[in-house]
Amino acid sequence: MPAPEDADNELNELRRRLGAELRRVRVQAGKTTREMGGFSSTHVSLGENGKASVSEDFIAEYVRIGGDRVRLLSMLDDVKRASDQERRRKRQKESTQAATIDPRTLTPDSDFHELRRLYQSEELDDHYLIGPNKAVLRATHIVRVRPLTPYSRYYVCSYGSAERGSKGVLTLQPGQGCELARLTETEKGTLHFVLDFNPTGGDVTNLCEFTFAIDFHADEPMIRKPILRNSTRSGIRRVVKRVQFTEPALPSRIWWFQDIELLETEDEPRPGRILPLNPSNFYFRDFTDLVDEYVGLGWDWQ
Repeated sequence: MPAPEDADNELNELRRRLGAELRRVRVQAGKTTREMGGFSSTHVSLGENGKASVSEDFIAEYVRIGGDRVRLLSMLDDVKRASDQERRRKRQKESTQAATIDPRTLTPDSDFHELRRLYQSEELDDHYLIGPNKAVLRATHIVRVRPLTPYSRYYVCSYGSAERGSKGVLTLQPGQGCELARLTETEKGTLHFVLDFNPTGGDVTNLCEFTFAIDFHADEPMIRKPILRNSTRSGIRRVVKRVQFTEPALPSRIWWFQDIELLETEDEPRPGRILPLNPSNFYFRDFTDLVDEYVGLGWDWQ
């Protein structure tokens, strides 16, 4: 196994080579960073400098302007391989750190940061139901975590509503695969809770999957240009955002975003990110291979 610094150097070098090739393709095609559809100029610049994640959708923009698809995807596969190795190294480091804590001594009342060190979030699948008055009725979440010790069991979360900051607006409903272990609520209605995804307290080593739902008890409509957004800075690899609209509260257009900077998620959407409207009024986007990004869906009301 390569030393940690060697693995870092290999990943950085592969990202740099891919970025340099992407820049060469763009410059040869006579395009500016602002002319690469579907991605912000900042994202393009960071990707070409090897400082941002590059997806197949990102590569497709360069193939569209003349890039060699086979060559670019092969280089991307090399980056993904090295990135997977880096994630495994990071997971091993986290496991080593977690091993310094005896999880059997922790309780739901333990410090959130201590509890959080005992698992790695792998995937998050969010489903939002929008009612006829343009208000969120329920948000259902499917979570997949990887325990870092055999007796890891507590998942921590804070959940708030920026538009409805008062007590009693949100209620938590634990779902399949977990039990509620702790719940507090602030004066502004933010829920801080702990879910037990290993209620028997037995030995767990595989990926754990569980669900929970948040019910919204307010009639105020969402703002004119709503955004459903996640940050992946905690190392989560996959996020799925789904939203079901109820007539007559329908979008006039809906789009996805995947940006490095928080403020970029509130920019006017690029044409390549617009999702086609459909009669089911259900929309989703699956984001994979994420690294330190903001992802989600946004829309305008009819």
